[in-house]
Amino acid sequence: MENFKRAVLKYRVAVGVLALLLTGAIGLASAHLYDYTEHDPTFCVSCHVMNDAFSSWETSIHKKVECHDCHYATILERNQMLLTTLFKNPEQVTERPHEKIIVPSSMCIKCHWEGEAAKISDSTGHALHWFKGSIECASCHAIRLHKFEPEQKLCLNCHQKGNVVLPGMKDMPCADCHSFSKGRLIPKKADCQACHADRVESTISASGSLAHTRLECKTCHRTHEPDKPAGGLCQDCHRLAMKRGKHPIHIAATSGDCTTCHQPHSWTISQNESKKLCSKCHVSYPLKKFY
Repeated sequence: MENFKRAVLKYRVAVGVLALLLTGAIGLASAHLYDYTEHDPTFCVSCHVMNDAFSSWETSIHKKVECHDCHYATILERNQMLLTTLFKNPEQVTERPHEKIIVPSSMCIKCHWEGEAAKISDSTGHALHWFKGSIECASCHAIRLHKFEPEQKLCLNCHQKGNVVLPGMKDMPCADCHSFSKGRLIPKKADCQACHADRVESTISASGSLAHTRLECKTCHRTHEPDKPAGGLCQDCHRLAMKRGKHPIHIAATSGDCTTCHQPHSWTISQNESKKLCSKCHVSYPLKKFY
C-alpha cells in the first residue's frame, strides 16, 4: 500500500511538472506569437498582397516604426481581413475610397508632437494647416504608398491661386519659399536674397541707389499674380510722381511698365544714362526737359 501511494505521488508530481512545463511552453509560444503579430512587420507580408507596401516601408523614413504604430485595426477588422484572405484570396489591396484617411492625425501626433520624431509643435505651417485648419496629415503626406514628402501639386488642391507665374520659379517646390519649419509662411527679404542676393547687390552697387532697399521683395514682386508684374506696381507708391512732367505720356506709351526706362533695383536715371536711354525713341532729348 505504501509503495502504491508513493507511485501515485510520483505520478501526480510528474503530471504537475509536465502541466507546468506545458503551460509555460504555451505561454511562451503565445507571447512570441503575440509579439510577432503585433510588433514584427514581417508578419504583414504573410499576406502576399502586402509585398509592395512592405518594400516601400523598408526604404522610407519610417522604416524603424512598426506597422501597428500607425495602422491600428480593431479585433473585428482583423478578423474580417483574415476571412477575406482565407476565402477570397485577393490579388491586390482594395483601393481606399476617395478622400478616405487610413492613418488619422491622432496617430501621427503621438510621435511628431509628444514623441522623439521631428516636432511640428513650433511650425507655423502645421499650426495653420493641422491645428487651426483641421487638415489631416495624410492629406498632404503619404499620398503615395509610404512616401511622406509632400508634393507641390497637393498645395494647389486648396491654394488655387498658387500657380507660379515667374518662369524661373515654375519648377520650384512651394516650401522653398514658404517655409513650414522656420516659423513663417510668407517669405521675407532674407529668403529671397538666399537666391537673388548677387543680382540685387550688383544692380544697387552699380547705381549707388538705395531706393526700395527697406521694402520687402513682395512689395513689388507678386510671384503668384500674373496681372500684377513688378513694373506695373509702381503706382501703388508713386501715384503723384507718375503725374509729373512727361510721365503720363511715357506711361501710356509703355502700357504702364515703368521698368522700360527705370532699371530694376537702380531706378535713378542719370544725365549720362538718359542720353542712351532716351535716344532709343527720341533724337537728342535732354533729361532736364523731362520734368
